[in-house]
Amino acid sequence: MRKASVELARIIACLCVIGVHVSLSTVVNDRYDASRLLNACLVADGVAVFWLISGFFIFNTKSYEKLLKRTIKNIGMPMLAFLVFCFYFTGWIIDGKTIFESILHTKEEYVDLIKGTLSWNVTVGCAGHLWYLMVYFVVILLFPVLKAFVEKLDGNIRKQTKFLIISGAVLMFNDLSSNKMAEFAHHSFNGAIPASIIMIWGAIIYQHRERFVKRKNIFKYIIVFLGINFFRVWLMIKMQGHEFSYNNIIYWYSCAGLICALMICFICMSLINDETCRECVKKSICWLSSYTFGVYIVHMPVVIFLERHAVQDKMYSIIVERMNNFWGEYIYTISMILMVFCISFLIVIFIIMLKRRVEYVKRQLLN
Repeated sequence: MRKASVELARIIACLCVIGVHVSLSTVVNDRYDASRLLNACLVADGVAVFWLISGFFIFNTKSYEKLLKRTIKNIGMPMLAFLVFCFYFTGWIIDGKTIFESILHTKEEYVDLIKGTLSWNVTVGCAGHLWYLMVYFVVILLFPVLKAFVEKLDGNIRKQTKFLIISGAVLMFNDLSSNKMAEFAHHSFNGAIPASIIMIWGAIIYQHRERFVKRKNIFKYIIVFLGINFFRVWLMIKMQGHEFSYNNIIYWYSCAGLICALMICFICMSLINDETCRECVKKSICWLSSYTFGVYIVHMPVVIFLERHAVQDKMYSIIVERMNNFWGEYIYTISMILMVFCISFLIVIFIIMLKRRVEYVKRQLLN
């Protein structure tokens, strides 16, 4: 059964991912803009939250075969359908081509598509954000090894603590090396390794969540979250132009990203008590959260579509230029996040209704 406290964190993570793709450029006149950089840092860790949430529950899976089937059905098939749609129709919907021009592709384009797939990259336009799912598939392939490791730690607080300290230190030293030590990335095993670390963190932390999930601690978690993000901004501005620029600390695979993701989860789990929260509130949160995967899948074409039709520019002129201060930039970002989320949500609802209608007609014809 879904936990509303965790599902709230999932919703916030989805909003953060959208925020990454609609935030204003952090560089103005070849220098970091402090307020924009802070804005970017505040929404930077949605992916890390997703990895943590996966770790909360995935290691309870008993059958690897069932996990593979579920992954293919619930993640692989929707992703494949989306990629096919983007490959053949985004030229028509977004680039202004005729539908005939959009559907037709050259031999070279098909060759590039095959090469990209074999190198485990997403080369289809408007679908670059699906790198996360490509990394997720690698993690699933590694699942038997990860599960065996988690079971080795299970119930042994001393071993779990050692893992948290050692893995946290690895992430921190990698941050200090400006990601030169481990060279983590948004691709294949370079992404699967930090993702696996964060998922194991999720499994351990969720097992001991009663120690952290207390409403009186919410303010402390907010302070830590903001403090880490202010530190990220300070360090990146101070070190810009140096060999060790520390731009990597804004990414999900950084130690800072892990801490911020933990704070988001702790805040949500402390805010919503799954035992005493009103049933209507829990159902509403879980209902909305059930659409976040679909929203994640389709949101990038929405962002690009709005950009091509100058909606972002109009929003910028209406909000930022009129307010003429950093608050306008934050209101702009929140407005764009909510706009993209709502449009993507409606698209997902439409797709689900269309699918149900097709299934209904199919049943009628078969009967």
